[in-house]
Amino acid sequence: MTIKKETVVISVEELDELLFLAFRYALGRRTYVVSDVATYIMKNKEQLADDTIWRICSEIDQMGEEKLGDPCDVNVWLSVRSSLGKYMSDKKMRASCE
Repeated sequence: MTIKKETVVISVEELDELLFLAFRYALGRRTYVVSDVATYIMKNKEQLADDTIWRICSEIDQMGEEKLGDPCDVNVWLSVRSSLGKYMSDKKMRASCE
């Protein structure tokens, strides 16, 4: 079976919600979906609302490493947390300089 790649148009709000729901689904699971979801989040971070980014960071923090999944999953989530935190800090710095 060949899967045809097509572009689907959704609003930024819908993308934000879908990525957050995918994050919630993947958080704490022990499956390949963790790295897929993390990749989609990082690839689209500029499209996410600040509140969504802070909620993702907060939920990763609240879970604690022991509940984030297997060691490879823990590394993925901690990397997402670190990258999103840096992204928000940089964004805040840019805004204060304007």
